[in-house]
Amino acid sequence: MEKEHLIEIENVTKSYVKDCPVIENLSLSIERGEFLTLLGPSGCGKTTILRMLGGFETPTEGRILLEGQDISLMPPNLRPINTVFQKYALFPFLNVYDNIAFGLKQKKMPKDLIRTKVENVLEIVDLEGFEKRQISTLSGGQQQRVAIARAIVNEPQILLLDEPLGALDYKMRQEMQLELRSMHSELGITFVYVTHDQQEALTMSDRVVVLADGIIQQADTPENIYRKPSNIFVADFIGVSNIFNGFVTGSNRATFLSKEWKCYHDQAQGHKINAMIRPENVRLVESEKGHLVGKVISTMFIGNTYETTVAVGKNEITAYSEELLENESEIGIKIKPENIHIMPFDMSINRFVGNLNEDLQIVLEDIVFSPDISKVIPGAYNDGTTWRSAEKKPLLLKGKKIEVFFDPADVKLSDDEAEGEVVGNIASVIYIGDHYVYIVRSENDWDYYVDDEWLWNVGDRVSIVIPKEKIRYKMV
Repeated sequence: MEKEHLIEIENVTKSYVKDCPVIENLSLSIERGEFLTLLGPSGCGKTTILRMLGGFETPTEGRILLEGQDISLMPPNLRPINTVFQKYALFPFLNVYDNIAFGLKQKKMPKDLIRTKVENVLEIVDLEGFEKRQISTLSGGQQQRVAIARAIVNEPQILLLDEPLGALDYKMRQEMQLELRSMHSELGITFVYVTHDQQEALTMSDRVVVLADGIIQQADTPENIYRKPSNIFVADFIGVSNIFNGFVTGSNRATFLSKEWKCYHDQAQGHKINAMIRPENVRLVESEKGHLVGKVISTMFIGNTYETTVAVGKNEITAYSEELLENESEIGIKIKPENIHIMPFDMSINRFVGNLNEDLQIVLEDIVFSPDISKVIPGAYNDGTTWRSAEKKPLLLKGKKIEVFFDPADVKLSDDEAEGEVVGNIASVIYIGDHYVYIVRSENDWDYYVDDEWLWNVGDRVSIVIPKEKIRYKMV
């Protein structure tokens, strides 16, 4: 049976400052009756999407459709959508009953109908008998239930929840996660939920949308998000993971950690890849029984198991173990083929396209590149006045598109702003076995990827040193 799209977000961009989008060309369909969660770090655009769905913000570009109707400019009060915020915004001078009934009274519904509806939602949120209680006498969890009751009493088609459990303690959050999931099943309405809590998203959702910098990284079931992340950002952001660089050596074979492994993938031979293994899938065995042998460098008790880090050469592998292992002890590592997840290497990293100007330079916002034309066009040469092809024909180069590429492993970071070609701040850090992958965001809001073995912190101001001999060019 084909699913029914209730909401369609089509090519939506949202910018609060010109040419600086918070959401960029985002498209997403939400199914009728779905529990969909928007997940990502702070500032990734989750709440902005929710506010556009609720009508509190309008898209800069693109449109939002509800059952095929464009509601992009429709005011909030005309949408069949209600929102529950992290700050519940309850009326402190009204009791529980009057808080829930407020919207119904505004619509001038009959008193008997209002009472019936309020009593029904109080039963759903498990607050029967609380009608006369003042808001100030309620716990955080009870206030949250009142806020949800006030939202669902209007029988909206869609309920938006913006980190509604953020103010609760850990145990109460867990209880309310189950409560919300149960409410969703009972009500049958569409939930769109915003959180930065990974466990919360995986526990409650039918589908999870992982966002970074206003762009969807992956939209999938919770199980696939965890077991089959689409890229290293998702793999690193969701739970604990071991990620390694490697390359494909054959059909269902890949090499990483200086060893060829049997694993399942559809990548072509020779392609660069990233391999991910979750700690629970790393078996620690006697050294002679392992695929790899390493030394224990740290062990930490995390409640029901030990998180053990093992050094294998320059690489580190994290595993979960039921027993405490001594530091410096030798240990074997076994990994089953089905527990190795292969992700294609992102070939768009540090690739830029620009036009040659009359001085045969590529001028981008952050940097000026001066390519060696003889390396861009095989056989090209300069006769002293003109660039010519191998056939001695004059080359018309001005305006030609040239792709510029440099490998993250070939550049380095420096704390001396004058040393590098580009200056920016570290926006993200991902650990890849024996080094860190950094995303450096320039002052012009361009992202550059850099591999570095030294640990820098998010927010550090750095320059990127790009050796000229490591830059590659290609005619587009």
